[in-house]
Amino acid sequence: MKYRTLIQLALAVAAVLTLGACQQITQGPRPLPEQAIGVAQFTQPTHTWDLLAGYIPDGQPKVDDKVLRDLDESFETLLFRQTKRRYVSSGASTRCLEMDMRKRNGSTTALETWLDVGRCMKVDLLIVPHILAWKERDGGDMGTFIPSAVTMDIFVVDIVKERVSARYHFEETQENLASNLMNFDKFMERKGKWITARQLAEEGMRTGIKELGL
Repeated sequence: MKYRTLIQLALAVAAVLTLGACQQITQGPRPLPEQAIGVAQFTQPTHTWDLLAGYIPDGQPKVDDKVLRDLDESFETLLFRQTKRRYVSSGASTRCLEMDMRKRNGSTTALETWLDVGRCMKVDLLIVPHILAWKERDGGDMGTFIPSAVTMDIFVVDIVKERVSARYHFEETQENLASNLMNFDKFMERKGKWITARQLAEEGMRTGIKELGL
């Protein structure tokens, strides 16, 4: 039985390596220009008018504020480690967003809100991250009943041109290797463990930073 299992695993690894060898290497996005860039706090859109794009999945519970602030910390740490830029921090965006909400009497679009926040922060570009769906794992790193799941958007809002210039969408529920052999690289990076939702979101952030040219 052990011999058969080893053969199956070896075949699975060979299949994944073969598929990886056939993939073409593509050039990454052009880096963003050297401009003043701000980072907004993580928020969870609850209405369609809160969205810059996309949609809100049905039946999503409210994400705890501490989770969002932890994600702010993770995102700014990764930006500092992976890029050579200086960013106006999410702390400034929090104050500007609160000021904007107080001064508005009627409804407004998400783009108008974040443009005002960017102007308040005195930046040319504003990175706006949203959490759309969040499910924490039920279990531990070696075994879980319910895996982590995260849906996240990261937008680049051009404050000068008054438009959304780029969007990165991340949506993943962790799967075991038997369910999807294409996850072999992730399986190895995660050392065969079931990760937390925050760790899953951080994986999305790392890829988003590259995809957006930050």
